[in-house]
Amino acid sequence: MALDETYHARVEAPRVASRHEVRTAWLAKNHCDHAIQRVPVHLAGFAWSRTWSLEALKPETFSGWKVPSDAREVHESRQVHHYDRVKDGYDVHYRTVWKHGKAKMVKQKTRRHRDEPVYRTWYEYVRDTWQQVDHGSSAGKDHAPRWPSSMPHPKARQRLVQDGSYSATFADDQGRTWKATYDLEAWQALTPDVVMEARIDGCGRQHGLVP
Repeated sequence: MALDETYHARVEAPRVASRHEVRTAWLAKNHCDHAIQRVPVHLAGFAWSRTWSLEALKPETFSGWKVPSDAREVHESRQVHHYDRVKDGYDVHYRTVWKHGKAKMVKQKTRRHRDEPVYRTWYEYVRDTWQQVDHGSSAGKDHAPRWPSSMPHPKARQRLVQDGSYSATFADDQGRTWKATYDLEAWQALTPDVVMEARIDGCGRQHGLVP
């Protein structure tokens, strides 16, 4: 014979922090946020990366409720754009009402609605867009960024999109490091003897560099 077993899970109410715990946490956070120290840091290294993308104007098919001015090969059709909720008569119901021991049928009417489709013109068309046909990249950890030697020259209906990112790493006497990003001009202006200041809060968290 099988035995029916019932298990009761004990659910404990969530613990509420005491005033002392709340105050201790607030003081700790306040100490972290306000006890900011500044330490000198020196330039420890460079890093850079460069990318290029060759794009060409190519036809692409689109669709929508509107047609841009540069569209061609436009095809139109009628499609449901949305639905309007409209009145559609009444539903009649009867219910029995007892009064003075006698039954009486009472008629009730309920408004009925339906969804009426609203049609608009839907367009399909072709337009030229910039599409990637080739790409490349280069990277290094020196102070002399270079574009890849294989970078092509754009032809008719093509364009070359170039981008780059540049960063420097700074370190203090304890070996802690900070990374900062620059635009190309500011990055090239950095020299090996540059000295910056780094901000550290009372909890040892890093808060960026100060020139």
